[in-house]
Amino acid sequence: DYHGESIVSGVVKGLLLAEASYAPRTELSQHSHRHDGFCLVLEGRSTETYGTTAFECEPWSVKFQPAGEWHTDVYGSEPVRCFIVQLRSEWLTRMEATHLLRDSPLVDKGGDSARLMMRLRAQFQSVDEESPLLIEGLALQLIAETSRSLRKRPNGKPPLWLRRAKE
Repeated sequence: DYHGESIVSGVVKGLLLAEASYAPRTELSQHSHRHDGFCLVLEGRSTETYGTTAFECEPWSVKFQPAGEWHTDVYGSEPVRCFIVQLRSEWLTRMEATHLLRDSPLVDKGGDSARLMMRLRAQFQSVDEESPLLIEGLALQLIAETSRSLRKRPNGKPPLWLRRAKE
């Protein structure tokens, strides 16, 4: 469901986790994903376009990708490697977190979500008995932080004052 070459993947407590790579200059035609998900860019650059809104992604960018949202991906001149966490709807329902995520994509560059995703990745690579619980807790924290960001940024866009300041 992530359209890349799988490096490693697995299911932990109902969450789908994977590390994937994408060849340079790959272009993925319009597609959507079955599950809400997060993608941490570890290496390389890409552009993800939802309608007329384009998100530039670079290392330490975290994308929130809503389920069912049609978009395209264009990967840069270097290979791209990502860590992906997909949230099954059954898991979101069980966690009572479905209402926290909206149908708005969002990209956070180098913020708290990147640190959370790196911690998730480290736990995914770990093999101790506490890792599944930590993965689930970190995923819930990531959802809560994203929900706050989406509430502050209607339609996944930066606040109006920031867009005006950039202009």
